[in-house]
Amino acid sequence: MINLENAMDKAKEIIIKMKGLDMEFYGKPIIDWLNFETVKKDETETIFILKSSLNPNLFIPEQVSFEIHINKKTGELDDFKRLED
Repeated sequence: MINLENAMDKAKEIIIKMKGLDMEFYGKPIIDWLNFETVKKDETETIFILKSSLNPNLFIPEQVSFEIHINKKTGELDDFKRLED
């Protein structure tokens, strides 16, 4: 079983891998420059439903959002979708 903090870390790890953000820029991870944030949106008996948002790149201030479902038992990704604001 994983807790909410582990699920939020997993969500960040997923975004980093999917978006290729595993590099540094001026000694700081790129994802940190993009105002990345994850918040708990909801929870069921089996999954954490998280909302993550970040700037699409360093030069665009508008954020894009994703809904990420993390399995509580395995800590694995169950679902991932981009949210249309």
